[in-house]
Amino acid sequence: MSASSESFQAPPPPPVAPRAPRPTKLRPFAIAFFVLGLIIVGGGIAKLIPGGPQTGGILALGGIILFALSFIPLPVIPDEEPPLPFFTKLIGIFIEPSRVFRNLRVHPH
Repeated sequence: MSASSESFQAPPPPPVAPRAPRPTKLRPFAIAFFVLGLIIVGGGIAKLIPGGPQTGGILALGGIILFALSFIPLPVIPDEEPPLPFFTKLIGIFIEPSRVFRNLRVHPH
């Protein structure tokens, strides 16, 4: 063992990566689908809506799945190149489609 432990320095903490955004705009739609599904299930059980329990159950399940998917982070795409001009995009779709679609992912307009 070493006699001098005063020269020890702890390593610096690892760099913290920025958190990726989440699609939180989906949550109101997910809640609306779930509630609408429950209303349709209730109408089906009360014999007001034919086929209501199955349709409402699927709609409510879709709302639950959409709500769960809203917690998955979106991919972070670095902004490396400027947006392509219109005619370059139009011609590039036939010549080099991967570059055009990569640019459209970063600049969707």
